[in-house]
Amino acid sequence: NTLRRAGYVARLGGDEFAVLLEGVNDTKAAAVVDLIRIQSAEDGDEATGRLPLKLSAGWAMVVAPATKSSVIEALRQADEALRQAKRDGRNRTRPGAQ
Repeated sequence: NTLRRAGYVARLGGDEFAVLLEGVNDTKAAAVVDLIRIQSAEDGDEATGRLPLKLSAGWAMVVAPATKSSVIEALRQADEALRQAKRDGRNRTRPGAQ
């Protein structure tokens, strides 16, 4: 539901995903990423045995017009932010370098 109208999701590999949000500022991007984290944690169902997900997320911005190098740099920043979120105690979100 959160991303149905807001963007696109792609699996990068393993348990890592990328979310593309077009036309949003950093405040909106942070809110969407945090909402995904919160909803994932609330999505458990004891009756069916589905466990809630606890996830950490790093995110970064690419300003249009995007270039290959700006996208690669944003992914690098998001990956570093993800590592920092995990070091900070997991189940949290962190922005990449702005």
